[in-house]
Amino acid sequence: MSKIKTINNTRGHPEYFKTIITAKSRNFVGRKFVFSAIDNFINQSDKGYFTLIGEPGSGKSAIAAQYFNNKNNVVYYNFHPPNPPY
Repeated sequence: MSKIKTINNTRGHPEYFKTIITAKSRNFVGRKFVFSAIDNFINQSDKGYFTLIGEPGSGKSAIAAQYFNNKNNVVYYNFHPPNPPY
């Protein structure tokens, strides 16, 4: 039998992502060109994926966290917490 988990928060994301998002977006600066590229993709495409590709430590997760903080319509994210609660 599968378990159904109800998420009760205003942003609709699992509570355990708050720590990751806060940590990754702390002291974030710059990279406006990346956010412009993401917004352009969303505004010009009716389907598909926008993919951030880079070496470990290059800031992919920080960009995703900052984008999430600045937008109310983020519906998919793929963070891998070090010790997931599931």
